[in-house]
Amino acid sequence: MSRLIILRGNSGSGKSTVARALQRRFGRNTLILPQDTVRREMLWAQDGYDTAALPLLISLLHYGYENSPITILEGILNAKWYRPLFEAALELFGGDIFAYYYDLPFEETLKRHESKAKRLEFGEKEMRRWWNEKDYIGFIPEKTINEKMSLDETVEMIISDVGMISDKPDEVQFRVMTIGDYEKVYDLWMSCKNMGFNNLDDSKEGIEKFLLRNPGISYVAEEAGRIVGIVLSGHDGRRGYIYHMSVAEDHRKQGIGSRLLENSLAALKKEGIHKVALLVFNRNEAGNAFWEKHGFTIREDVAYRNRALTEMIRIDT
Repeated sequence: MSRLIILRGNSGSGKSTVARALQRRFGRNTLILPQDTVRREMLWAQDGYDTAALPLLISLLHYGYENSPITILEGILNAKWYRPLFEAALELFGGDIFAYYYDLPFEETLKRHESKAKRLEFGEKEMRRWWNEKDYIGFIPEKTINEKMSLDETVEMIISDVGMISDKPDEVQFRVMTIGDYEKVYDLWMSCKNMGFNNLDDSKEGIEKFLLRNPGISYVAEEAGRIVGIVLSGHDGRRGYIYHMSVAEDHRKQGIGSRLLENSLAALKKEGIHKVALLVFNRNEAGNAFWEKHGFTIREDVAYRNRALTEMIRIDT
């Protein structure tokens, strides 16, 4: 299975440094595609719409997909100018894309630039001209990297999301869920008892909207191409919520649910969330025991109420 990591952000963010560190950790045959090297050094081409670098970068993506377990695409990569590249990436790698965006203040990028060997090639004037605020791709979810995260923290987060390439192909890997996982995830949900779904929120379109709103917070456990665990979680800016936690029946009692929960809670904490809530059917004895074990207490002083704004079909397993 070939996976793609995308590192984007303004000049001086630290993308190249992280890409090289990831290459050393993932090992040989990890392909780095630096936008600057391809456009400025290999082609000496202008940047912008229809840049000559686009077809070459797309060809190199195909090479990475066919020949490398991990491909790392890094650069400023203006979202509008390089949209054809991202569309090609999505068509090739599908759900195996792990995208990150450096959302740093300009002053922080300038400070980082001053510590690099390329600091004499260009300076503050050029960096201000290139600056593009919050230039997210949009149709590929991107996890934010902020100025408080160190190099080591950033590298470890990405490795945790992607899952280290293992010499044991049947080993369970934990990574961020993408919409490309939907069919396998839905099959797993339907195989688990005592869960509640509906035909709108839990449709592919509904889950895609949820993942785009909450990038990098839902996780899957994968073994030899099979999804054996899933936690769907997100937040509204104030509270975190866990919606559907499932582990395949033949993979329970192995710590998979606990590991998924740990990853999700850590991601919510990084988003500044201080409290997490969830709903469990009273009849779900195993589920209630799991949440009790992990410190989720029952509130006796509140009544749960809801109101549907759109007619939907309930699906209980």
